[in-house]
Amino acid sequence: RRRPATSALEDPTGIAQAFAFVTFVPQNFWLLIVFAPNWKVTRQVFEPLWPLCIVALFHLFIVVASAGKPPEAGTAPIELFNNLFNPVVVGERGIDVYLELGTYKNFAAEEWTHELVWDLFVGRWIWLEGRRRDIFTSHSVLLTNLIGPPGLLLHVLTVQLYALFRPEPGARWADPEALRTEMEVQRAALASNAAAEAEAAADPPQSLQLPGLKLPEFKNPFRS
Repeated sequence: RRRPATSALEDPTGIAQAFAFVTFVPQNFWLLIVFAPNWKVTRQVFEPLWPLCIVALFHLFIVVASAGKPPEAGTAPIELFNNLFNPVVVGERGIDVYLELGTYKNFAAEEWTHELVWDLFVGRWIWLEGRRRDIFTSHSVLLTNLIGPPGLLLHVLTVQLYALFRPEPGARWADPEALRTEMEVQRAALASNAAAEAEAAADPPQSLQLPGLKLPEFKNPFRS
């Protein structure tokens, strides 16, 4: 008699459970940053980094739980994985190698959750970038959730389009870290100037006052 199939969530290794968590739980974050990007709850939940770190920990669990297991347990042989970085093999049958790797369930679980975590990371970055620049990002975030990198390209295009109607320098596309550093330097310079002006106003220069000195009287030797 055929044994009934067990539920994926009954996986004793925990990999299937972690796979389901990373697949479904982050969709709530996507809903928030796509449909309610400026909502107070969205900012409270997803501006901190810890929600993304929790999702990343589940992916790390899959990696650790899969490591060192034999192919019979669903982990792809390391030799097969190395073929993906062999230019000769990739040139001849690179996609076939990847398809073969996908037949191992632990590899499939790791790759899928790997992609989901990075997509979420980029989507969150686009959302934060849009808030800093005060531009619309829902379309870019949604596209990032659906097919990944094109969402980032759409965000770059959106920034450029906004810059056509905004003369201020912050509207142009620039590397966020470089722009942030530039702004921090400017703020530091302004703060230093303001502090110097405040100090000068609080301590006006005192007029030079010499203590009273009495010079000795000298007798003129040419007078009698």
